[in-house]
Amino acid sequence: MSYNEIAETFSKYSKVKSKNCQHLIELFEQAMIQMQKVEIIMVEHPNTPD
Repeated sequence: MSYNEIAETFSKYSKVKSKNCQHLIELFEQAMIQMQKVEIIMVEHPNTPD
């Protein structure tokens, strides 16, 4: 799930209050996983000039 997909889903929820918070919790977990993946890539492949 991309950052844009996560943001789009959050914007849908901000318009209508959801009684089912489980989906939002799962969305936060997806966002955390995504950020960890990006962090790992940045650590493994730092953008250092030659």
